Amino acid sequence: MVIEIFPFSLDINTTAIAGASLWSLALYVGFSPIGQWVTERLDRWFNFAERSLYTSAEEFEKTRRGRESQNAFSASVLSIVPFFAGRESVSLWGRSQSRQQLGGEFRTVSLHELWHL
Repeated sequence: MVIEIFPFSLDINTTAIAGASLWSLALYVGFSPIGQWVTERLDRWFNFAERSLYTSAEEFEKTRRGRESQNAFSASVLSIVPFFAGRESVSLWGRSQSRQQLGGEFRTVSLHELWHL
């Protein structure tokens, strides 16, 4: 997919983005207790950060339910980010290991080759 808004060419590999997102979701679901812990910590931090924006306690309490719901949603959406970063670091580590084993060359292995190993 090429975006032609900018005066330069910006190629976006949608397959790589979709694959990375699916891996991140799989890690998130596979390690759901850790994902729940991350979600709770983010939600707590969002609530704390938002509390510091209000000067009066009455105004804060008036809109509390809506803000806490919005913060819980934001925390659950953002809780996949650590798993995305973990997936990327494992991927980079795997690439460096394969480069070392191949003597500095990088060789892409297809799924067909992996299936018949």
